[in-house]
Amino acid sequence: MHWKDLIDWIEKEQLGTVKANEPMADYTSWRIGGPAKVMVWPKDTEACSRILHYCMEAEIPAAILGCGTNLLVADTGIDALVINTREMNWIRWRGSEVRAGAGVSLAVLAGQAARKGLQGLAFAAGIPGSVGGAVLMNAGAYNGMMSDVVSKVTVLDGDGRRRELDRVDIHYGYRVSDIKRYGWFVAEAVLSLQPGEREAIEKEMNEYLKSRKEKQPLELPNGGSVFKNPTGQGAGRFIDRAGLKGLRIGDAQVSLKHANFIVNLGHATAMDTYRLIRTVQKRILKEFGVDLEPEVVFWGFEAS
Repeated sequence: MHWKDLIDWIEKEQLGTVKANEPMADYTSWRIGGPAKVMVWPKDTEACSRILHYCMEAEIPAAILGCGTNLLVADTGIDALVINTREMNWIRWRGSEVRAGAGVSLAVLAGQAARKGLQGLAFAAGIPGSVGGAVLMNAGAYNGMMSDVVSKVTVLDGDGRRRELDRVDIHYGYRVSDIKRYGWFVAEAVLSLQPGEREAIEKEMNEYLKSRKEKQPLELPNGGSVFKNPTGQGAGRFIDRAGLKGLRIGDAQVSLKHANFIVNLGHATAMDTYRLIRTVQKRILKEFGVDLEPEVVFWGFEAS
């Protein structure tokens, strides 16, 4: 890999800040992960498109980073260019419609919508993710999900080519989409909301925030929900019924508060966490015949 050539080119073209050997533990909600070979913060969609095209031509692997939730990075790091979307955080309102960059905090966007008296994003209160990641995986909670409000999405394919998708083109399902299936990068999204009463929306959001605080281990670093919920049932219930709450490998522990969370007690390694995830999967499959599918994305693991 010609990493120095890549860094020099990004700097020459002024496509964004770029750093070598950036520790991923600083960018994941688990506070776990070795270094990214190179990390870049593109300034806009066009810069991101050019970077992806360069990587394709130079056969350099690239990975997209949002808020770092639902992401486990190996202790050895990731031998790739990590594209950090933090600077792609613009929001443009037009009536009840909003266009947002991939790096916008979903919770921040939900808060703005509530203050404008627009409903449709209340479910996102407290979701610690970015718009890009949420649109990609059809994030949801409290009977709401991104597919309810997504209108149009601008994606970049592996060659950096820009595609404009309508909602019907995405074929959303539970935590899946064609965007995810094809490995495309969400650069921008248009969400369509509905007029509502600000006070009622904010009350609903506060109730969701209170529920999260009571039920989820927000006081400790965690990666969010570890497993997808099997049809009609919560993954956490299976884990709880199997008596796995509190199960620990190193400083990685199945949360005592919510069994579908794994927390970092202070010095958990990626391998601790990875082994705990696989241990839980094997136990649930053996006891209930249920194959839990991770929501977590694994970077830098050979067998993930």
